[in-house]
Amino acid sequence: MSRYIDLILSRLSDKRKRRGLTIEIIYSLVEEMKREEDPNYKLSDSDKEQIQSELRKGIEELKYVMVRNDHYTLMNNSKYRVGIYHGNSFGDGEVVTADNTYRIPRSNGYKIWRPVEGDQVLIELSPKGSQGVIKKILKRDLFFTVGEIARDGDSFFLKAYDKKLQAVTICLPGDDYIEGDVVSVFLEEKTDSANTYNGTINEVIYHKDDPREGVLEQALSLGMPHGFSKESIKQIETIPYSLSEKDYEGRYDFRGSMIFSIDGADTKDKDDCISLEKLENGNYLLGVHIADTPAFVPTDSPIHKDAYTKGTSYYFGGGVEPQYPREISNRICSLLDGVDRLTKSTLIEINPNGFVVSKKLVKGVIHSKIGMTYDKVNDILTRGIVDPEYREFVPTLQEMNNLAILLRNNRQSSGALSFPRSEIKFIYDEKGYPVDVCLREQGAAEKLIEEFMIAGNVAFAEILTENGLPCVYRVHETPNLEHLTYFLKFLGNIGCSFPVGAEMICNNRRLFQQLINHVSNLGSISKAFILELIRCMSHAQYSSKNIGHYGTANYIYTHYTSPVRRLADDTNSRIAECLFIEDPVEREKIIKYWKANVNRYASQATEREMLAEKVERLVNGYDIARYLARHIDEEFEATIVSIEPNFVVVQLDNMIEGYVYNLQNNYSFSPKNYSLTSLSKGENYYLGDRVRVKLVGTNEKLCTSTFSIIEKVKGENNVISGAFTKVKKS
Repeated sequence: MSRYIDLILSRLSDKRKRRGLTIEIIYSLVEEMKREEDPNYKLSDSDKEQIQSELRKGIEELKYVMVRNDHYTLMNNSKYRVGIYHGNSFGDGEVVTADNTYRIPRSNGYKIWRPVEGDQVLIELSPKGSQGVIKKILKRDLFFTVGEIARDGDSFFLKAYDKKLQAVTICLPGDDYIEGDVVSVFLEEKTDSANTYNGTINEVIYHKDDPREGVLEQALSLGMPHGFSKESIKQIETIPYSLSEKDYEGRYDFRGSMIFSIDGADTKDKDDCISLEKLENGNYLLGVHIADTPAFVPTDSPIHKDAYTKGTSYYFGGGVEPQYPREISNRICSLLDGVDRLTKSTLIEINPNGFVVSKKLVKGVIHSKIGMTYDKVNDILTRGIVDPEYREFVPTLQEMNNLAILLRNNRQSSGALSFPRSEIKFIYDEKGYPVDVCLREQGAAEKLIEEFMIAGNVAFAEILTENGLPCVYRVHETPNLEHLTYFLKFLGNIGCSFPVGAEMICNNRRLFQQLINHVSNLGSISKAFILELIRCMSHAQYSSKNIGHYGTANYIYTHYTSPVRRLADDTNSRIAECLFIEDPVEREKIIKYWKANVNRYASQATEREMLAEKVERLVNGYDIARYLARHIDEEFEATIVSIEPNFVVVQLDNMIEGYVYNLQNNYSFSPKNYSLTSLSKGENYYLGDRVRVKLVGTNEKLCTSTFSIIEKVKGENNVISGAFTKVKKS
């Protein structure tokens, strides 16, 4: 009967969709439909009972909803929706449904229900449809959290580090606890009190006074998920250490090919390997071989659900909170050298001019010949220094480098953007304390891998789309026109004019690259201006709808090369399974699932990526504060990289950043010129000025370091005037 009910409710007029149908009308319409099959059919009492049963079942499963007394309609026809709640530390949040995302203000619905991260909720849409009010919490899967054990008299409770769990009280029954221990806790049982749970300790991580404690506390305070559920831990026991004979069935055998990985020296979760052959027709055959996570972790299994919740791996403080358990990320799905591993391999034929001729995706099994490091490959490609272990691979590496340069030149000719970039990297002692800092530059090896991964991502996106499959696309919109217009006016005000307008630049990537080059050639001030130009860019995100990628100049783009540590890549790998399912009924069933859920996965991937960036920034500030604590009262040379009404951000030559406060009393802030003008005939300060600063103090809790400006650095180009680079229009 459910088939007939679904057809009836799905065919309602727009006016009828929200009003619904009475059960008597549903009886009548079912009878009419059945008579088309059997003219003598008459609805019996048992048939009516079955219809009632299907409606009750549908309401329980949130498929139908009763909108008025005995009026039924489909959930999606009504003003109600079911989705997953995601909050923030201020109480506002959003609910992600199968096909949309709705903002949830801190309203009466919030105050009554007090939702927490991950709740399945029923919301009522606002008249405009962009917001919702929580009407009911349908399901709460609070498996575990992390926090500090605290005591209230003779009772113990958990102070959760995740600020989004402030509405939840977690009691720890018994008295066998050490106050100050940092623990992970399973939330076992809800008590009679609202939002109050009993917790059971899963693991004592360390004590709050240990050196590493502050790093994790900072990350968890932003809502970073930690650990794995009991069900996942049980599933981990079934994960194999090596491949079985059955694993090889139906896969391309690449074990005889020259395949290897290139990663950082400390990388454990190796997602990708590469190969390159020269074909008889003179073309290249590039192989991008990616770990096949779905081969060991079924969709919607406990481990996969935890991976969805995490959405990414979080790297901070010299450690990692992995998306997948290390038994998977560092073992069976890590493409280690010397062992057989399962992959999804994209094979891309590229002609001598660097253009793709053909592509295909296959399931494979590889045997990586060697795990290379970026440093040693850079030695080979740029300095001619060859480690004996790498000698047999040198010709292939050189051929790969030639192809990577060709691919990069083609991308840049198409308008792909390239910013000058380097990253700060801390060196930690055995206790996790930052003892040194260095800059990590992008060398030939890093660029080689970047080009091959971009080629693999583009080919993968095209394969999914050409086969009519959904995809979690990586999309990047044009720059922020208003912000860019403001920045260009600023350049003109300080004598560094660029002769093209913002709208033309946004519509022409080559002009944007010329602007990047123009700003990069402004001497000591370029560092600050590049940062400001980056702020004009839109933030790339994940979407079920393809709008192209501005930064890479691709009409279609995705991520699939890091499934072990990114939800989007893992999801795309699962969607690609549809290409290898022979049973058409089963294939259509899986495609239908992903079409219904791809938006939810894309939204989660975007949100978790943004969370990971916040964690990285916060912990980076925390590490800076810890590192600089040993250098109080020391003086440094720095560049002013941001000027705000109440503070200035300065960047030391090693890229460490800090704040200069208390300037508003003696200076006037000019947003037009990004400058501070002295009110007492002192020095004026501009974005990009070189200054001598003194470290005043650090605050590990606030993750900040504070400096004072002593003077401008003499001899530097601090007076900005007449700096103009002629740029050709195109």
